[in-house]
Amino acid sequence: MKRNTAKRFIVSVLTAAIMTAAMPTMAQNGIDTSTYETYIDRVRVCFDLPEDLPNVNINQYDENVEISWLSDDNNRNYSASIDDHGCIRSFYSYSSLDEEENSKKITKQQAIEKAESVLKAVYGDKAASFERTSLNINSYSVNMYYRYTQNGLPVDAGVSIGIRRADGGVNNFSGLCDKILNYSYAKPESVKLLTDDEIYANYKESENIGIFYNIFYDENGDKYTKPVYIITPKNINASTGEEVTPQSMDDYEVATEEAAMDSDNGAGASTSAKRVTEFEKKAVKEFENLITKETADQNIKKYFPQIKGYSLENSSITTYNNEPKISLSYKDKESKNYANAELDAQTGDILHFGNYKYNNIKDKDVKFDAKKIGSLSDELVGNIAADIYNGKDFKKNTDGEHGYVVYERIHDGIKVNGQNVTVSFNDDLTFSDYRKTWDKLDFPSAKNAVAEKSIFEKSKAEGFGLKYVITENAAVLSYGYYGGNSRYYRVWRNESYYDALTGEKINPYDGTPQIENEGGNYTDLEGSPYKQTIETLAEYGYKLPYSEFKPNEYITVEDFYSFINTNIIYTDYIANKLYYGGSAIYSEAESKNVLTKYDIAKIFVNESNYTELAKKDIFKCAFTDVSEENAGFVTIASAMGFVPEKGGEFNGTKKITRGEAAEYIYKCLEANNAL
Repeated sequence: MKRNTAKRFIVSVLTAAIMTAAMPTMAQNGIDTSTYETYIDRVRVCFDLPEDLPNVNINQYDENVEISWLSDDNNRNYSASIDDHGCIRSFYSYSSLDEEENSKKITKQQAIEKAESVLKAVYGDKAASFERTSLNINSYSVNMYYRYTQNGLPVDAGVSIGIRRADGGVNNFSGLCDKILNYSYAKPESVKLLTDDEIYANYKESENIGIFYNIFYDENGDKYTKPVYIITPKNINASTGEEVTPQSMDDYEVATEEAAMDSDNGAGASTSAKRVTEFEKKAVKEFENLITKETADQNIKKYFPQIKGYSLENSSITTYNNEPKISLSYKDKESKNYANAELDAQTGDILHFGNYKYNNIKDKDVKFDAKKIGSLSDELVGNIAADIYNGKDFKKNTDGEHGYVVYERIHDGIKVNGQNVTVSFNDDLTFSDYRKTWDKLDFPSAKNAVAEKSIFEKSKAEGFGLKYVITENAAVLSYGYYGGNSRYYRVWRNESYYDALTGEKINPYDGTPQIENEGGNYTDLEGSPYKQTIETLAEYGYKLPYSEFKPNEYITVEDFYSFINTNIIYTDYIANKLYYGGSAIYSEAESKNVLTKYDIAKIFVNESNYTELAKKDIFKCAFTDVSEENAGFVTIASAMGFVPEKGGEFNGTKKITRGEAAEYIYKCLEANNAL
């Protein structure tokens, strides 16, 4: 992944630096560079920096020093950042080997050994206090995260290291400052710790655990709700129970690059009769029944007369999850003040209004009269959402300090998560924001919900206990949640959701049971000749989402596509193929079919976009038993290493087991230098 870093390197600066290397390092009233050579030496030792890098550039940001190196041919560059205590905070390198084909050489174990040698070089004896919590392999590097520990407990801080697969060099490093390394970490036995009941009471009192009606989407994209327990993680001082606010840490999560596709929508005049399906006619009819922008504009200005002098600039209608909405945007005559709104395009119900004033001084120390804004808010909500206001199924919270009122939805005494009406004010008591999220829902009873404390205990078992939280001035021994072997480099936990009636852990989006096993940790491989192959593929991300691999069972079309496209399900694969104009060689109806060797060859060839070539009658097949219609597929698959056989009998109608499929995938990746 080559980056354009050439602009960082100023050869003239380098030349001047080399010419004056023998001069005193600190000029009168200048920058103290007395430690810079020590910094450079340290980077060179820790990261095996080569010596043939003639272009060096030094920058200083506040108290931190950044040093960059570039080779004459621009094919290798390196950079390091060192803080004012001499700690290496980051290191990055690029080599053209990253992009060379057939250059992936090092093994996973070699990458681990290299990373741990870097830890030892940078942190000396303290390297023993780091534990590896994640490892992720991509096409060009092996990326690891090492969490810092003290007294056998995790610390919310760590080091990320990436090792290039091409040559075993360090691709990236992000480290810790000595402030964290040298904190005083109190031993648990030296302090009086909270009891389990006290921890639970703390979560309960702070409302970090509770039962809610949560909104989910079913397989058709329709909303439904059911009662759930939600636990919001927090850190509490292990002795006092006070909440501990951690110091901000860098988020090392790997970013994903989204690829955009251009579409050719060229449309000419139609010379034939309209060919419109019944589905399309229905959609057109439904759109005809939506409100116009003029009606929406009148509705907004009726309830928010403060923008009567604004002009309507833009409008749009969009539909998501079968819910059409109309959006409006406004500005005043001077183009200083703006407003926008969103309405239900079927009913005209106002969902959102915002008015952003140029002269609003609300972010200064403006105090609002809570009684006044509460009254104005009641009047607005009583008019604009009378059914909600008159139903009284809400809890009203007024914040006079910040100038807003919230009507939280309540059902049978239980808060409905994410459902509310909010009203905010400008400093002149006009409305700055109105939002309504209040769906029509059927509420199941929560009378038979499992005990809240049992859910809390279940959640704790998934990663809760003593740890150290890094604050601005101390390492605080605390109780809290911490991440385990996450694929990403974070060491914290997100909210957990549990079905309040069954106690099952569920997914926050659709409410379905959460499958903890994401695949790769199979329990049935002992004695299988494919054990090492299957486990190696899992390390590289090729795995099935089951706790048992079942290597002797025949593999289906669906499972094979799941195997080679780990992050998508089979139906997504079919949809993407059709959407982008490709050809899916199996229909969804065939997804449960068992694969043969012919199928394996066809899939690999199709994935490589050689299907049309394979259909041509131009191949002389080296196998003696291959049918004419399969000759092209088998010949291409064999030539490109997709199947290991090179001649003789191919036995194409033979059904393939899951273990054999793993062997084919492994051989294909190995032949194409992808392992």
